[in-house]
Amino acid sequence: MYAVTLGEFLAEFYRKEVNVPLHQVGEFRGPFPAGAPAIFADTLAKLGSSCGFIGVIGEDDFGKIAVERFEKDGVDTSHLVSSKEYTTGTSFVSYFEDGTRKFLFHLSNAAAGQLSKSHIDSSYISEAEFLHVTGSTIAINESCREAVYEAVEIADINDVEITFDPNIRPELLKDETIREVSEPILKTCSYILPNENELRNLSRNNYDDITSCARELLEKQVKAIIVKRGKEGALIITESKEIVSPPFSVDEVDPTGAGDSFNAGFVHSLLEGKNLFKAVEFANGVGALSVTEVGGMRGAKNAESLLKKRN
Repeated sequence: MYAVTLGEFLAEFYRKEVNVPLHQVGEFRGPFPAGAPAIFADTLAKLGSSCGFIGVIGEDDFGKIAVERFEKDGVDTSHLVSSKEYTTGTSFVSYFEDGTRKFLFHLSNAAAGQLSKSHIDSSYISEAEFLHVTGSTIAINESCREAVYEAVEIADINDVEITFDPNIRPELLKDETIREVSEPILKTCSYILPNENELRNLSRNNYDDITSCARELLEKQVKAIIVKRGKEGALIITESKEIVSPPFSVDEVDPTGAGDSFNAGFVHSLLEGKNLFKAVEFANGVGALSVTEVGGMRGAKNAESLLKKRN
């Protein structure tokens, strides 16, 4: 059994100091391998599950980062395409002392933005156990969006479980709302993994109460909504119950990729046959560990040790 994801790989650069806007002269750290689906795939592979990545990188030094990282950690790169015409996507990030971040992306006109329906291999997806899709990918451009929709349709027809993290960055999305671009996925996915704001944005009624927002989405074929709440852990909402999965206490260094690592821990646990609560508990541990080092792919370790400490 294996999982597949698709979307953007990018090289990411971070400001060395907080409160330095991107338009000001300053120093950066990087490049670090990044991109929501790429972090998911890499973390899932490091946890021991088989995972494949569908995407486009440039035939350049930043593209080498993807190939080297994926091959080192065990991600299947048979559907990772290298382009001579486009450079690998990039992002630049500023951190601020209030906990917010500001991103500047080069994606739509980069290699990552060239992902299209032509890259979607029906048999590759139909034979998977899970397909994981992210809102960041459908926000890049129409070509990427159609590629995701195609993958989702194939997965749905072949009874492949679909997990969806609607992490759409405001820096990427233009005129469309999160709800509009997510609708084809919401109709078919089994699990939604949003934060509280994303859950509200997915609701047509935009309730203040996140439970009401979740109930609206659960009217579809969604089995569960797992609300990621950072330092407060996670909230599991199904048709019949709500369960709080408590957080893990760690020293945060860099929050980049925490949600993507959480997603990987969740899917890894489901692939291993764990129940919903155990899967979310493990996901909390993986997400917590991911923030203990700089870089979205650097902090993922075996979360079992963290679970044992708490238990």
